[in-house]
Amino acid sequence: MIDTWLLSAGILGLLALGMLLRAARTPSPDDRSVAAVVAVALASMAALTLSIAWNAIIVTDLFIFLDICCLGIAIWQAKTRGAGAA
Repeated sequence: MIDTWLLSAGILGLLALGMLLRAARTPSPDDRSVAAVVAVALASMAALTLSIAWNAIIVTDLFIFLDICCLGIAIWQAKTRGAGAA
């Protein structure tokens, strides 16, 4: 029988990988930063479902730390490039 938590973690992981590939291939720096933030969010959702499937809260703790680091880097890169007119 297929474990639904593992299946959903795998699907979210594949979506995060697809967003990382989109971030690498897009020419616009703004699109690249948005794709990277979405990839981080999808990876954190995959880690949450994986921690539920494995019944291991340490996976969630590690990904919370990695999310804070990745989102901090994304914000820093957006500020150094300068925000465009909205």
